[in-house]
Amino acid sequence: MVIRRHYPAPLIISLLLVGCIIGIVTVFLIFKPTSPTIPKETNSSQLYLPDRLPSDYSIDKPSISHPDKGVAAVVIKSKTKAPLFMSQQKLPNEFNVNQFYKNMTERKKVVNDIGNTSIGIISDRGIRQKVVSIVTKDKTWILITAEPTATNNDLISIAAHLVKR
Repeated sequence: MVIRRHYPAPLIISLLLVGCIIGIVTVFLIFKPTSPTIPKETNSSQLYLPDRLPSDYSIDKPSISHPDKGVAAVVIKSKTKAPLFMSQQKLPNEFNVNQFYKNMTERKKVVNDIGNTSIGIISDRGIRQKVVSIVTKDKTWILITAEPTATNNDLISIAAHLVKR
């Protein structure tokens, strides 16, 4: 007699999603550009980077990449905490950011000089991520994603110190 074990579909989907995320991050880190310079095609929309970071965090300069025209990605690393992933692009005209915020739980709005900032949790297929969403005054949309254990103080500090470079 053969005993078959059935795994719930959400568990299988979650494991596949985690595997895909790990694969994407691995490819991103392996094929990152060797120079942190900004390609000419993205100079029209300058890169926002923090001019000051919480202790133990640093910008992984070789990770600065432009995976698509007008899109920038940056890894903010730590020796003791999980890395933070920051992406930015011009806010698409057809994108409804308020609809995005409806999917955010534990949402907190933060007032800062750069623009409208919200921090909260996004859950997708059982995977929770802490997300900082910033729409700057020049309509750049910046997302910082982190493990749910990342502190709001660290994330808010990074958001508050973003400057155009």
